[in-house]
Amino acid sequence: MKICITGNTSWSIINFRKELISELCRNHAVYILTPDEHSKVNLEELGCIFIKNELSRKSINPIYELKSILEIRSIFSKYKFDYVLSFNVKPNLYALIGSIGLKIKIISNISGLGSTFLKRGLLGALIKFLYRAALRFAKHVFFQNSHDQAIFVQSKLVPHDKSSILPGSGVNLEIFKKDNKHLLNKDEVHFSFIGRLIRDKGLKEFLEAAQSIKDNNVIFHIFGDFDSHNPSSFKDSDLSPYASNKIIFHGKVQDIKEALRISHCIVLPSYREGMSRSLLEGAAFGLPLIASNVPGCQELIIQNKSGFLVEVQSKHSLEKAFNNFLDLSPKEMLDMGNASREHIERHFDVKKVIRKYLERII
Repeated sequence: MKICITGNTSWSIINFRKELISELCRNHAVYILTPDEHSKVNLEELGCIFIKNELSRKSINPIYELKSILEIRSIFSKYKFDYVLSFNVKPNLYALIGSIGLKIKIISNISGLGSTFLKRGLLGALIKFLYRAALRFAKHVFFQNSHDQAIFVQSKLVPHDKSSILPGSGVNLEIFKKDNKHLLNKDEVHFSFIGRLIRDKGLKEFLEAAQSIKDNNVIFHIFGDFDSHNPSSFKDSDLSPYASNKIIFHGKVQDIKEALRISHCIVLPSYREGMSRSLLEGAAFGLPLIASNVPGCQELIIQNKSGFLVEVQSKHSLEKAFNNFLDLSPKEMLDMGNASREHIERHFDVKKVIRKYLERII
């Protein structure tokens, strides 16, 4: 069969869907449709055929958006795909709209609702209207947590029997092996935030709570890049006042394992997630987690056993969690990290994600 995978960026597709792509390439012709070519070579090395489109994450110009939909429809008509697997808001919507009248089966992945969807306003209402109109053309809709699925079902955006839950994008437990013996060394404790530098990830709360910790043997790391397409993105000038020998900004991380190897705990005080990738990979490494008690984070932590869940948008709750972690003995930190790994092995192996997709591609 001819299967197209489409999303916002080629980087996110190869980083979050590599194992799925590799499995599909065994028996099918796999096409990648994205508006950038950053990971084109890597995707082609997996055996994919790469197609570039002109989709813009940032644009809300109706004429430009209509052109994007028509371009996608033209590509669908030309290649006559059997299936399209879509990710992210615009690719989800535009793939569904662009496929109307064509004999293409669309499997949509709602990987997170996003701040625009959740807030009241014209744009949020428009996205919900488009989802309600478009999702009836989907063969199936995957959600990454039960809360997002419930919102869509209760809002009558998708029937319950046409949707199901994935364990996020899953994590490859053969690549992310347990590597946590450094937790037994408490001479210096390292907390790491890994993610886009946006307010919705709780970065402001992380920085303010970090400043409140007086222990001189604690280092806070921030790994991630700015996101100019996101309205809640930080600027360099917003972050520079926090920089010190205790709070270190590393910029975009090329290999997340380098960040994990120096970390005692992965921290994500996000306002909401689909299913946090940095927490998944940190837990697979055997590291304790601290995160907000919100969808997409709460599923990954067993409270007080594999980490700590904190109140959303609360610097004080996060500061308390930091101090609770620092009060642990090295053995207790290691036990917490091992529990974190066991939880991921049980519920979030990427093989489970692949199996669920293969069950739908028939």
